Amino acid sequence: MNSVERFCVVAFPIYYYTHSKRIIFALITIQYAITAIAVIFTVVASLIEPKRYISHFCIKECE
Repeated sequence: MNSVERFCVVAFPIYYYTHSKRIIFALITIQYAITAIAVIFTVVASLIEPKRYISHFCIKECE
């Protein structure tokens, strides 16, 4: 996200310096939203996949 912020500074310098807190807050919010969506998608995908059974020939030692 640091590179996106730098791009905003270079591409829109006046707008960035007048609205820097809003831009930084939006970038942080977007970053957390993308992470939350990825986690939710992964959890849902793992819950709806069919169960995989392990062969009886697989020996698991519990000590």
